[in-house]
Amino acid sequence: MLDGVSRRKGARVKKYLVLCSVFMLIVSFQNCSKVGQTNIDSSGNLIQGQQYNKYSVEPYPILSLWDYTRYQYLDLDLSTGHMEAFEEAGQVSGNTYCLKSSQLAEVQQILAGAEICEPIVYKASDAGNLACTMNYRYPYAILTNSGEEVRLGEMTSGCDAPIDLCEVKAQDLRRWTENVVDHLLDGSVTDACP
Repeated sequence: MLDGVSRRKGARVKKYLVLCSVFMLIVSFQNCSKVGQTNIDSSGNLIQGQQYNKYSVEPYPILSLWDYTRYQYLDLDLSTGHMEAFEEAGQVSGNTYCLKSSQLAEVQQILAGAEICEPIVYKASDAGNLACTMNYRYPYAILTNSGEEVRLGEMTSGCDAPIDLCEVKAQDLRRWTENVVDHLLDGSVTDACP
């Protein structure tokens, strides 16, 4: 009889050991890595604390806007205000537009003295085991100079800190580009080209 009681206790102990082992196995396979944190807030503004290399926008004579409503690029010559559309996501030359002088002056003022903030990227080993979301955000504008491009606001994953203009200049340029794209055809931002 004593032998039967000790067998039942032994069976209970084995059940608890099996349950504990299964629990530990499940816990050990959980993805406990940190989800990558972007260095931008929900409205797309750069967050303080990230370190940046900074350089001037002055050498870039062309500002290419992404026209998300018509799937075309609008290449703006920053000295003349002439914009050439490239349809089918940049594959086919389209219409030509001319910015109103007030619109050209506004973007020139935004870009005057502006700097580009390029995040300093650390090696993956420095960041630890980050699990980054697959999140792509199209650039809202591209600064161009002889084939060299700076893609403003572009993100390729949830861990990216995008290249953008420094400080409030990024918000100002984003607001300006959205206004031009939204009102491109209604005559409020463009004039007839000479």
